[in-house]
Amino acid sequence: MVISQLLYKNERVQVFVDNKYSFSCTTDFVLEQRLFKDREIEEQELETLKKLSEDEALRIRLINYAYSKFSSKRELYDKLNTYSNKKFRKKVSKDDFSKLWKFIEDRGIYDEEKIVKALIKHYQEKKKGNRFIESSLLQKGYSKDIVKELLKENIGEDPKETIKELIEKKLGKGDKSDMKLKARVYRYVLSRGFDYEDISKVWKLLYK
Repeated sequence: MVISQLLYKNERVQVFVDNKYSFSCTTDFVLEQRLFKDREIEEQELETLKKLSEDEALRIRLINYAYSKFSSKRELYDKLNTYSNKKFRKKVSKDDFSKLWKFIEDRGIYDEEKIVKALIKHYQEKKKGNRFIESSLLQKGYSKDIVKELLKENIGEDPKETIKELIEKKLGKGDKSDMKLKARVYRYVLSRGFDYEDISKVWKLLYK
């Protein structure tokens, strides 16, 4: 078999073998693997090059995902699988993903603690309590230890200040001695992910 053509298109290179499209790769890959027109190539080597080019494409895609949006390791794996199914008609194996993940971790591309800190502040700005925040982040696949530790440090706003704002907003000009209204206010603040004990403390401070 012979490499019959290298077609450069949109920063990618399409490699043709025996006048048939074989695979795509980057220009760096072409240089690294010494690919050039009329080079003879064995079938086994071609299969190896295809696998390496797929790994390169997945690595680039994973890096783009990691930089573009806050995502957990599990979410990134799911996104990469969706891309791989569409692009290569196959899933990314756990072993292959581990190798790709090590690549971006070794280069400091992904910092889970930094992401979790940012998401906690994001949820706090939306007036969400720690129970809601913890549940949401764990469902997304973030490390339980990191989430609990950062929430324990209570980064960002004081939850009691937020509870105060929510109580006053929900109560409005209503009668604070109305037990049914009080119960509705409590349910509302609880639904935002705050602890009953903290709500009670704030209520007592507001309406002694």
